[in-house]
Amino acid sequence: MRTVNGEVVIIPNGQINQVTNLSRDWARAVVDIPLPATADISRVNEILQKVGEDIYHDEALRPLLLDQPTVMGVESIDVGTLSIRMVSRTLPGKQFEVGRELRALIATALREAGITLAADLETSGVPRSA
Repeated sequence: MRTVNGEVVIIPNGQINQVTNLSRDWARAVVDIPLPATADISRVNEILQKVGEDIYHDEALRPLLLDQPTVMGVESIDVGTLSIRMVSRTLPGKQFEVGRELRALIATALREAGITLAADLETSGVPRSA
């Protein structure tokens, strides 16, 4: 069984034990992008699709990805904010590196498009040159 983050959960027969494996077959980088509730969701989705295409064709990052990152859509709506989720299957153990890079590229792309981010988006990672 896999969790939403791509972790493999193994439950042995007849036992109530759980093993979480972050390094079997593949993992999933999950990035939730917090935005003002007034954001144009269609425009944001277009930008995120482009970021996904760009990262998938990046020579340094492509070897870590099993497929192109996917925009899942609106994950949550709160007072004044909403969150859009983007996911990507990665090599085992590489989900954290890919997630950090995705966050940095997303933050940059949205800022360049004039879209304000909510304050809690993590943007750690090495900035990439164009």
